[in-house]
Amino acid sequence: MFHRDELQGYCSGETAIIICGGVGAVSEIHRTDWEGAHLVSVNQHGMIIPDLSFAYAHDSQMTKHLVDFGVPVPVISYHREFLREGDIHAGICPLVKLSGPEALWCCDWMEFSEIWVVGVDGYKHEKRDYWHQYQDEAQQKQTLKKKHNMDDFTRWAQIIDKLKHPSRVRAFHPKIQELLREA
Repeated sequence: MFHRDELQGYCSGETAIIICGGVGAVSEIHRTDWEGAHLVSVNQHGMIIPDLSFAYAHDSQMTKHLVDFGVPVPVISYHREFLREGDIHAGICPLVKLSGPEALWCCDWMEFSEIWVVGVDGYKHEKRDYWHQYQDEAQQKQTLKKKHNMDDFTRWAQIIDKLKHPSRVRAFHPKIQELLREA
């Protein structure tokens, strides 16, 4: 297993496209210079694409799902207990409890020269359900404890404030564009 701090500057001079779960992801990918870019799946959202470079997952359930599914690319996650040989421990990545922004920070850390963020859904409410929270009663109780009081854009702003190279990031979502202009 690799550690994130070992990969600083690893992709200098290359392009990354971070694929989030919003409905615009596919059309937005085609609006980028995607040929030859590193395609990064946030959770399972890019797994249909055959040429992924890696996947990022914040939640333990999603990390386990990706690994159990046998994704053929490295998975980056904090959850070392599920990572395989060749996967990457997220290590020093700031923890904001949302996979998209954490994937962005990792790409910035790897020093991609251009980072596109596509398919940002950007929930503005504090409570939402996930497929994995209803697996059993114990999981339901644990999930209810994890409800938070921040919208997604607060989390994006926290990460954007910590980027070394925010000028390298491009996004189609208007709120992400605004946060990048303010960085």
